[in-house]
Amino acid sequence: MYTFDEYVFFCSLFPHGNHNNKDMRISHVKMEDKPEGEILDSFEEGDRIFYLVEKDGHIAIIRVCEAMEGSGYEAFVVLHDSTMNWYFNNENGIREKFKSWKNALARK
Repeated sequence: MYTFDEYVFFCSLFPHGNHNNKDMRISHVKMEDKPEGEILDSFEEGDRIFYLVEKDGHIAIIRVCEAMEGSGYEAFVVLHDSTMNWYFNNENGIREKFKSWKNALARK
């Protein structure tokens, strides 16, 4: 479950997109759009781009995905985790999670 503060933070990463607070998804973005903030790391896997991004003292793992044909937009963004989450509320935990995903997915 995401908090309101986490939702506001997530929206600030792609302020130009269409924000949906029901499923923490931002639509109407392009695959080449980059999140606002400092990109700490990233990798591509198929039609998805994963980012580890820092903004305003918080770190998040997000994924940009190609949208389904006929959806009316090119791509959407999903928040996977952030340092605002009670479990990964420290930098090392979220950095390690991203690193493990990158090692597992980027090698395919």
